[in-house]
Amino acid sequence: MTLGLVVAGFVAALALTAGTRQFAQRRGVLAIPNARSSHAAPVAGIGGIGFVAPVGAWLCWNAVQGGDVFAVVLAGAAVALAVVGLLDDVRELSAALRLALHFVAAGALVIALGETRLVIGALLTVALAWFINLYNFMDGIDGIAASQAVLFCLGALWFGEPGSMAAALALMAAACAGFLCFNWPPAKIIMGDVGSYFLGFVIGAIALRLHDAGVLPLATSGILLAAFWVDASYTLLARLATGQRVAMAHRSHAYQKLARRFGHARVTVGLWALSLAWFAPLAALHGRFAELWLLWLGMATAPCVGLCIAFRAGVPDDTRHG
Repeated sequence: MTLGLVVAGFVAALALTAGTRQFAQRRGVLAIPNARSSHAAPVAGIGGIGFVAPVGAWLCWNAVQGGDVFAVVLAGAAVALAVVGLLDDVRELSAALRLALHFVAAGALVIALGETRLVIGALLTVALAWFINLYNFMDGIDGIAASQAVLFCLGALWFGEPGSMAAALALMAAACAGFLCFNWPPAKIIMGDVGSYFLGFVIGAIALRLHDAGVLPLATSGILLAAFWVDASYTLLARLATGQRVAMAHRSHAYQKLARRFGHARVTVGLWALSLAWFAPLAALHGRFAELWLLWLGMATAPCVGLCIAFRAGVPDDTRHG
């Protein structure tokens, strides 16, 4: 990992995002407000190309150079999911097809990890496929999904010894930071499915790889990513419990309700504050007292669950975001 790689990733993402924004505006590739959107007006879409291109290119180069099976599958599946996301942004693919492809990518990744236990492998495949989807669900307000990616990458670098994954984490953090220059509230462009599918898969895959290598426990990744997986999972369970059609678009996640009340910027800043002031110290404690992992993970989820309860995540309302 070199400083040059980080700088190159940031500059490349900055330039590519700017170019993608101009292209999207000229060609009318816009995200139109709908039942799931928290935007009041159309905004340029497919901005994820800005960070997908440099990170995806590096993953492919690393796969060719190293010849490691995991690296090959990671690069191939990540790029493939980005293409699927781009097609979904432009043409809107069927939900069944998207889900099937997510499971194929997740299953291939788990096999590449060398997991031979059928039950464990199946559970990991479901978990990774769910994470790809929930990352897409949580990309509903300005800056939040790219911020979570930066925070996870920096946390993994700080609390673990990521070895061969260090360069990928540093590059992804830098590239997402470059994208954030245009995506910070009020966003000039959003990442779209091309970006959220890519980030959900790569972050989940790296978390599994670091756990498998014994350098960053999955519980630590769970702490660093608690805001996303708790909100998305709680909301899904609440919608199932109340008999809603879970495939129907909605805006009932806790973070979306918070954004309608306080605005996108405050919620995204709140994620940074919660991550730095609460999740990071808990991740550090987990590194020091690993045997108490359930306690640290429970403490990380507590404020997230509290917000979900307080703002009735999963329960629809008629409030419109202004």
